[in-house]
Formats: sequence, C-alpha cells, structure tokens
Amino acid sequence: GRFRALLENLNEIIYVDDEKANVAYVSPNIFRLTGYEAHEVIGKSFMHFVHPDDLVGRMDVFLKILSGEEQATEYRMRTKAGEFKWVRTNARPIMRDGALIGIQGALVDITDLKEVEEALKLSEEKYRNVVQNSKDAIFVTQDHKLKFLNPRASAILGYTCESVADRSFL
Repeated sequence: GRFRALLENLNEIIYVDDEKANVAYVSPNIFRLTGYEAHEVIGKSFMHFVHPDDLVGRMDVFLKILSGEEQATEYRMRTKAGEFKWVRTNARPIMRDGALIGIQGALVDITDLKEVEEALKLSEEKYRNVVQNSKDAIFVTQDHKLKFLNPRASAILGYTCESVADRSFL
C-alpha cells in the first residue's frame, strides 16, 4: 500500500516475470506507456507485448537472465492501441532458496530518444550525400591540417583524402 504512490510516479515500470516468461507483477504506471491496466498484463506471457521482429532477441535475453546474467536491452513494445513504443529494460534473476524463480526488472520509454537518433542519422546521411556529390570542391581542415576532401576536391587537386591526411594545409 504505502509504496503504491511511489511506484505510480516513477518513470520506470517495475515488473516481475516468472520462469516461464509470464508477468507476475507490473507496476500500475504501465498504463501511461501502453494503455493497458496492470491486471490486463499480469498472467500473460510478456512475449504477447513484444514486436514480432524483436521476439527472438527477447527470448535470447530472457534465457541469458535466467542463466544468471544481468542484461540491459532495447526493444519495441506493443501498446493496447496496437502501436509500438521503444523501451529499454534492465533485468536480473530472482533466486529463492538457491532456485531460480523468475526475473525482475525496470523498463523505461525511450521512443523519443529513438526518434531523435533516427532524425540525426537521416540528416547526417543527407549532409554526407550533398558533400560527396557537390560540384564544388569541399575540404575540411583542423589544426592547420587537411582532414577531408570530397571527390570534387580530390579531382581538382589530384590527391586522395588518404594521401593528404595530416598534411599541413599551407
């Protein structure tokens, strides 16, 4: 009772799975992430909530944790609306009287982080394409040394990027 408010206000969702991968406990804040109430999740296999492409990886991780490893991983989790959110989870085995009875862990929503990573990757690729295909010579210097030539600069100067690496720009 007295920890319920604490659990509901955490960003992390606390969970316990038995050794068969069924959810034995999940904190009520699961609702914020997935739209499922805790009672709709408890008793079901956690695999029911995993993106099909991530299932094999999740099973591998589950077995590693059962064998005693602590593992932090990322995967996509299905919401009640059928959408997918990226989560990072950190889990470890639960032992009782020397026997393994399940795993416990915390998971947190990293969907926004994944979207930012993807946007950065796309803008980096776009930038790289512009530089590589530019009709202008583009070069980068750092500490008075040539660090990069695009293909057009190489063609004009007759040097490859490797052959000028660390040469003085002057």
